[in-house]
Amino acid sequence: WVTPADLSNYENIYISKGQRNISQVGLEYSSATLLPENSIIFSSRAPIGYVAIKENKLATNQGFKNLILTSNLINPKYVYYYLKTIKELAENIASGTTFLELSASKFKEINFPLAPIEEQNRIVEKIEELFSELDKNLQQFSKSIIDVDNLWKLSLNKQINSQSLLIKLGSLVNIKGGKRLPKGANYSNHKTQYPYVRVTDFSNYSIDESNLKYINEDVYENLENYSIDNKEIYISIAGTIGLVGSIPNIITNAILTENAAKLSINDTTKLIKEYLIYVLDSPFVKEQITKSIKATSQPKLALYKIAEIEIPKHSLFEQEEIIEKLD
Repeated sequence: WVTPADLSNYENIYISKGQRNISQVGLEYSSATLLPENSIIFSSRAPIGYVAIKENKLATNQGFKNLILTSNLINPKYVYYYLKTIKELAENIASGTTFLELSASKFKEINFPLAPIEEQNRIVEKIEELFSELDKNLQQFSKSIIDVDNLWKLSLNKQINSQSLLIKLGSLVNIKGGKRLPKGANYSNHKTQYPYVRVTDFSNYSIDESNLKYINEDVYENLENYSIDNKEIYISIAGTIGLVGSIPNIITNAILTENAAKLSINDTTKLIKEYLIYVLDSPFVKEQITKSIKATSQPKLALYKIAEIEIPKHSLFEQEEIIEKLD
């Protein structure tokens, strides 16, 4: 018994079963029928456009329009790959108020490019050859990403020499937590002058602006003491712990989530912001953070534990050299 929900995030071409089964009584007292293998199912509502080929006899709910191929002159995979391309077309001709549904009559009106069976087979073979090549490239790409990440960690460890004189972070920076929004206040997609920066916005030592949320002026005035600027460093203390970076110059009046802390470098401290970001991202510091996290169901990095983190003490010249090499 297959429903559209069974095809959500389903990547295989063939399907043999869903999450539930239908009984013989259910079959006899409903409009459902057992469809033969190699039939093609196409979801026609909630949502439209899921496609699969039946690997064996099974039934579907009313959320599908099903195709039984009655001729050996039609390759099921050829139909499958074609139907994968018509999602937008199907949605455009569907109708409904609560949700869109593609009727049987509308489905029948969709044109189908019926090539000779030999050409269908060649097209399917070519598509699968390209997908196979794509899979190989994706596997190689994934391996390359891991290799680059490992190389970056090695570079950080090499440059951030943990054998140097160590100094506690709390003596170099002021540490302050972010702030939860007041009760009844919410952030939204409506753009204002006041961004609310969450851990999910942290990206590559900076901020991903594509999904930033915003608060209104009244909320900002209550939280202004928890704002963060581009001279300061953020570090996530809950959820994905240890993400570090700084916000870009173009983001102003930003309020920091309660799931992060901000580090303000003391004016008298000879510490370069970019150097500190690299140090805090190094395996040497990550190991300290891991040991500091509270062993609870929801681990959190306490602010006083951040102050106890030890980092190598380097001169300004050495810091600049390290930054240049890592950049």
